[in-house]
Formats: sequence, C-alpha cells, structure tokens
Amino acid sequence: MKIAVLIKQVPDTASSRTIDVEAGRIVREPAEAIVDEISERALEKALQLRKEHGGEVTVLAMGPDKTVAALRHGLAMGADRAVHLHDPDFAGADLVRTARILASGLRGLEPFDVILTGNTSTDGRGGAVPAALAEILRLAQATSLRAFDIVDGVLTGERVLDDMVQHIQAKLPAVVSVTEHIADPRFPGFKGIMTAKRKKILTMDAKGLAGSGPSHSNGQPVGANVVRSVVENPSRTSGEKFADDGSAAQRISDYLIEEGLV
Repeated sequence: MKIAVLIKQVPDTASSRTIDVEAGRIVREPAEAIVDEISERALEKALQLRKEHGGEVTVLAMGPDKTVAALRHGLAMGADRAVHLHDPDFAGADLVRTARILASGLRGLEPFDVILTGNTSTDGRGGAVPAALAEILRLAQATSLRAFDIVDGVLTGERVLDDMVQHIQAKLPAVVSVTEHIADPRFPGFKGIMTAKRKKILTMDAKGLAGSGPSHSNGQPVGANVVRSVVENPSRTSGEKFADDGSAAQRISDYLIEEGLV
C-alpha cells in the first residue's frame, strides 16, 4: 500500500503570534516552529497501516527552508521518504492554491492508495484543504474521521457529528482527513533520529509542479486572503463589586439592565 501523509509545520501555540498587516500574513519567524500535532497523529495512523498492509509511507510538506526539520521528524517517526514543496512563489497561498500545489506535488510522484492529512491545522483552522485536494485530484474523500480500517481496497470509517456518528465507506484511492482521536503519535527513537539525518529529502519547486496555478496578480498571490486591518482585543476591566447591605440584589439587577446584559 502506497500512503502519502501531508504534514504541516506551524508556530508553537504556546508562543505569541502577531500579524504583518502589510503582508497580510502571520509573522512566523519569532515563534518556535513545530510539527502540528494532528499531522503526527495522521502519520501514526499511516505507520499502523503500513505495518498491517505493507508498503511505503511518504511524508510531504509545503513551506520554507525550515520545513525540512518537520520532514526529518516525520522520517524519524518511521516514514520511508520525504518530499519538500519549496518555492518563494508559494508564500501567502490560500487554501485553494495550497490544495493545487499539494495536488501537483502528489501528481509528480507515483499514484497513492491513501493520502492522509489532519482535519484542520492549529494555525489556520480552515479545515477545507483535504476536501479541495480530493476534488482537484478527482479522488474519493473521507474527511474528519475518528477511526477507519481498510479491507480489500475499501475504507470503512467513523465520523462524529453533533448528535450522531456517521459510518462511511469509500473505495481507494482516497483522500482521508483524521481528527485527534485517530491515534496517539509515537516518539522518535534514537535509531530513527539518526536514520532520518542520513536520508535525502526530495525538493520540488514551482517549475517542477505543473498545474499549481498562476502565482501572482497585481502583486498578490492568486486567491490569497489579505488582512487589511488588525484590532487588538480590548483590555478587560476589573468589574464592579456590590456590598451586600440589603440592596445588592436590586443594584445587580439594575446594573445588568443598564449594561444590556439581560
């Protein structure tokens, strides 16, 4: 079984993040870059599938130079090979163009039976790339699964909705996105880390990706969402205290009405 896992490097959620208003992007440089946890969980599921069915696991990531560290982490966890989609022209891509670039990278490799990804990243929270990717590649999509198995080329999985659990089936090949319940990621061992350091990472740039779409128009990436203004959250006031002298209940009621809270 040929499995591709799309992993993403994101700013550490414990670090402070700011937005470059002129560029319309998150300022990622000051924050520590880590592999998104949902990507690790997707990779863990891929490694379990390889153990069960045999085959090969490829990790693929799009991003700047430092994204190599995320790919080596994937190799250290147990992936067989890594692919880096890297070009300055990719910066600022929105979800549609991101899906096009990822699709072009996958097309440049051999066909995959399963393309695994997290359901949503911690930096964007869009959650639409897996479905867009499946549409571009004309593959079946099985999104936001908490669990799934594959038997005889058919995927059977579970998706949790607000008040129900959906049981779905899809024939391979398919794009599959998973939730945090899919698997607990393993920690890379010393042997895996040392092996990952020696492995070569295939790099693909814009010229090598046919069909990734036009890059720029009027100085902005095509389809990019641009932030025009940023307003800081107002500071919280300390509130108001009411001494209970027998009239506190009435005063609290008057206060809530005055503030439009009731």
